[in-house]
Amino acid sequence: MTPLSVLGLALVAAAEGPTISADRPGFSYSAAVVPAGHWQLELGMQAQLADPTVFTAPVLSARLGLTESIELQLGLPSLTIGPDGPDGLSNLALGLKVGDAPADWLAFSVVGLLSAPIGDAEVAEEAWQGMLAGNLELYFLGHGWVSLNTQLDTFTDSAGDRALAVTPSAALGWLFADVLNPFAQAYVRFADGQVTPVVGGGVAWLVTRRVQLDASADYDLDAEAVTVAGGVAVLW
Repeated sequence: MTPLSVLGLALVAAAEGPTISADRPGFSYSAAVVPAGHWQLELGMQAQLADPTVFTAPVLSARLGLTESIELQLGLPSLTIGPDGPDGLSNLALGLKVGDAPADWLAFSVVGLLSAPIGDAEVAEEAWQGMLAGNLELYFLGHGWVSLNTQLDTFTDSAGDRALAVTPSAALGWLFADVLNPFAQAYVRFADGQVTPVVGGGVAWLVTRRVQLDASADYDLDAEAVTVAGGVAVLW
């Protein structure tokens, strides 16, 4: 999930009505909040090319703008399948996102989610879990942006206890022709005594002010696995 709110900032002055800003693609969340009274649907699919190879679809979230700075988020279960890998449904996530842009060059958001254990044990946590993410975006030279993020999430460790993972991340992107936004990103997950570094990147294309297409790829340096993803986001 990468910060693409710069797309909306670039176009909102040129056209009436809200402009989409999605939390996808990429690892981190954007700083933008869905406009009050509007729905945003973000739909994707991904494939983890490793041993075993698994496919996940749909990666689906629904976002509802409650106020100018608060939105409701719902992450719906997705299906993971693989010829020799685990199969099953993921859990349901529900939470809030709070964000603001106090200056033209600065925006931030905080996302909090609870995960309900309704999925299958092979691919999903069997207990309630939580996630909290802080996201900071800096804009420079009119078309460039930097995103700095930190995510905290709970999980069940190898001993069967609830544990905490910390994942800092950073992304750098540039907006071309007000509609094309390529980016590079890196993040490191610290969990259960293990360090998992990941590098990658992607691109988002603003087809219209309310429709975005995207593609991305990430490489897990430790597992030597590649994850490729693509999707669409629509604002109503």
